[in-house]
Amino acid sequence: MLPSPTPSADSIPPTRSRWIGRGGTGLRILPAALVAYGVFILIVGAAHAWRGGDVDMGQRLREYSLFRRGVYPCHVLEKDPGGLRIYSVYPPYAFLLFVPFFEPEGAVQGRVMIESLSVASLMVIGLYAWRRFKPTSGTAVAAVAATLSAAIAGNGNAFALGQFSIICMGLIAQAMILLGQGRPVAAGICWALAMIKPQIALCFAPLFLVGANIRGLVCGVGVLGILSLAACEWTEVSPRAVVDHWFFRSNLNFNGHAGGPRAVAAWTGLSQRHIVGLGLVTIAGVALGVRRRLAKIGDVDLLPLAGLFGAIGALAFYHRHYDYIMLWPTLLAAFAVADRRRDRASLAIAAVMFLSLVIPERWLKDVPYQLLVRSAVWGATGVWAFVVSLPNVTPGTPGLKPERQSSSSSAGPTAHSG
Repeated sequence: MLPSPTPSADSIPPTRSRWIGRGGTGLRILPAALVAYGVFILIVGAAHAWRGGDVDMGQRLREYSLFRRGVYPCHVLEKDPGGLRIYSVYPPYAFLLFVPFFEPEGAVQGRVMIESLSVASLMVIGLYAWRRFKPTSGTAVAAVAATLSAAIAGNGNAFALGQFSIICMGLIAQAMILLGQGRPVAAGICWALAMIKPQIALCFAPLFLVGANIRGLVCGVGVLGILSLAACEWTEVSPRAVVDHWFFRSNLNFNGHAGGPRAVAAWTGLSQRHIVGLGLVTIAGVALGVRRRLAKIGDVDLLPLAGLFGAIGALAFYHRHYDYIMLWPTLLAAFAVADRRRDRASLAIAAVMFLSLVIPERWLKDVPYQLLVRSAVWGATGVWAFVVSLPNVTPGTPGLKPERQSSSSSAGPTAHSG
């Protein structure tokens, strides 16, 4: 007797409830609600920016204006930065990355570029999620996955202040797509461009340690090195002085009393430089350990890996609420586990992770210990989603592929070993 044909994902009947089953009513309504909420917060943020509230973009424009005149925009490195005591928190290569945002029209061009590229980046993230979930989970689940990142409340703050955070994570999504397609060099270039926000992009560098992708990271670091040398040459600042400033002199206290490192520094009495150093050591140590574990697997699912390091980076480096888009891989990895297992515990974890990102910051800022609680949620979710997503590999069978492949689509959720 021939076995019964396996039903497609869209034909699987809903379990437990029409509101959580695949193809259920709730999953068909939720994407529209997420998009509506996402569009609303972006419109509110854009309105604030066009009224002149995008102070962060304005600071970047002032820094670029000095750089354009051949002045390094940091008074610690430049004896007379145009008569202004500007202390840029950006590394030298970033000033050349500012060119397409501000040259030649300045502030108006900057707003248009940041907002249009941010929307395009959300679309890239959504496309990655759609292609990641559609083949195995069906249209309804894929639509939810594709719209989750649009509802992250910090997106509106990124628009309001003129931040590059969403663009950075769009480039990381594109890098993940390219890694899945076996194009590590192109992925490395995307990662280098994403380093316009180094405190975000740096924590995703371990994605290149999987398989034969290290050459992509080498290429990306090379691009950043060339841009940094060009910026130093243009401003006649010694590269040695820049290295000395960043690695030995700067206190890395860029965001006042915000973020995890500042809180840990206050609790422990350590400097933020030491906290950030510990964060880098943690990421490097975890990356090497994960690399050894994943060396036994042929094709590695990059989503839970990115979710793990996104969560670590959110805790290890300084961030404000507009950077929380960096947690979209963690959120999506938790959603993937919940979709696969569809038990109450997994759904609850994914729901809590979702709520920790979509509730507006102004509703939470006066809640006691809210940052501590959310940080615990992010860290625990990142570790949990990664651990439960690891395939079972029989000892003595190196190169064995995972039992569950997420997708064979061109979105490229896996990293190839060769």
